[in-house]
Amino acid sequence: MSGKNILGILFIVIGVAIGFFWAYPLWQEVGEVKIEKASTEATLARMQELNRKRDEILAKYNSISPEDMAKLEEFFPRKPDSAVWLLNLERLATRNGLLLKSISMTEEVKSESGENQVVPGTENFETFPFEISVSGNYASFIAFLEAAEKSRRLIDVDSLMFDSGEGTKDLYEFTLNAHTYWKK
Repeated sequence: MSGKNILGILFIVIGVAIGFFWAYPLWQEVGEVKIEKASTEATLARMQELNRKRDEILAKYNSISPEDMAKLEEFFPRKPDSAVWLLNLERLATRNGLLLKSISMTEEVKSESGENQVVPGTENFETFPFEISVSGNYASFIAFLEAAEKSRRLIDVDSLMFDSGEGTKDLYEFTLNAHTYWKK
């Protein structure tokens, strides 16, 4: 071969090598951009799905009637409205023939070790503990418990104590330790 042909082939090989080494990093960068694009598109699709679900939930929420919203607000109030709760307990006791002796309400629930109790799944709710003492006959107390169970406010009973007292045949004093909830 002649020197011109060898020189031409050498320039072609050098040109291909330079082109390869220059284009290869760009080709890798294009691949990375494609991967990033796919990730961004997946994130966008997930965000669109979340927006759709949010819109569905918002539509369901807006379809709740004002009467039902009032019931939900009474079931899980937004603040620990102790005055209203006290009146409701007094009304329940009186309607069922019980004499209200005392009601005490505390700020927070304490466990036996003195630590705050944390119930899993209740991060959005606070407890509102109370103790109520009433006196009356057993049938009236059962009616009171049934009425409290059917009330719109959720009540969890922690303990129940009763005392018959001396000289009273059908009159008992009942002490109920319980708690209710309110939304944070």
